Amino acid sequence: MKKLIIIFFFFPTLAFSQGTFDVVYTTTDSMVYDTPGAFMSIHTTIHNLSATDSVKLNIFKQFIDIPSTWETAICTDVCYPSTVNSVNLSLAPSDSQEFVFYFYTDLVADSGYAKVLYTNLNIPSNTVLHGYHGITQSPLGISEKEEATFSVYPNPATDVINVKSNSTGFYIISDALGCVVLKGRLATIQSSIAISNLSKGFYFLTIQGQGKSVKILKQ
Repeated sequence: MKKLIIIFFFFPTLAFSQGTFDVVYTTTDSMVYDTPGAFMSIHTTIHNLSATDSVKLNIFKQFIDIPSTWETAICTDVCYPSTVNSVNLSLAPSDSQEFVFYFYTDLVADSGYAKVLYTNLNIPSNTVLHGYHGITQSPLGISEKEEATFSVYPNPATDVINVKSNSTGFYIISDALGCVVLKGRLATIQSSIAISNLSKGFYFLTIQGQGKSVKILKQ
């Protein structure tokens, strides 16, 4: 009589960390100003929101729009060369880690913008996208005044905004997330900017050396 031998195979259960994270700016905002040639930095902090699970992240320079002579770099627990665009980072439960984004500029006044995507490798739906914007300008334009030194009209606007300023200079229009949607240069102290291609909503207009940004509403 033949015996039936049954063999049971036991496979270990793979346990994935369920920790989640968030990233917050630790500087005033996502925009930094300095003189041409400076190394500019914007600081954030990455927080593991779980008290019991670790988090493994991928940090990726998703989008870079900078002058050809500029470079960017990132620092987590270590600082990486400008050629490194993607790094992984592990955080223990309830742990935090400073993250620094650098712009390495040249001697010509200009501006640059970057987007960094943070992704939880165990929970891909847990992502954060941050924008970082650097502007270099003449020393006279570095210190921000309490009020903007230019005016915008009409505001709200549909197709065109008119800008009256004390001087000419570079300008940027960014959305509520800090993403640059328009940029250029004002040729005269009274200029017009076409905004017809922008989606409806709030934006911020910043002009080199002209104090704080002005909030505009596109209808």
